[in-house]
Amino acid sequence: MALIDLQNTFAYNCVQVITMTKTVTLRLKDDEYQAFSRAAEGAHRTLSNYVTWATLSYLRSETTVDDQEMGEILGESTDLRKAVKR
Repeated sequence: MALIDLQNTFAYNCVQVITMTKTVTLRLKDDEYQAFSRAAEGAHRTLSNYVTWATLSYLRSETTVDDQEMGEILGESTDLRKAVKR
């Protein structure tokens, strides 16, 4: 059973690596490049890995809301609907 799981995991990881690699070109000013380079070095990451990590972290924080925030959003939209119906 463990051998099958290991083989499935290996096959999955191979497919994942093959399908997820894309190349993106960024144009950065020298100071922007230096800022990214210093941040990557401080995080013990390659520049490419740091840019990916930082971008995904930003997207997750900006596009995800916690339960409290969602409650506020839904509460405000209910108030707005009531105001529009008047």
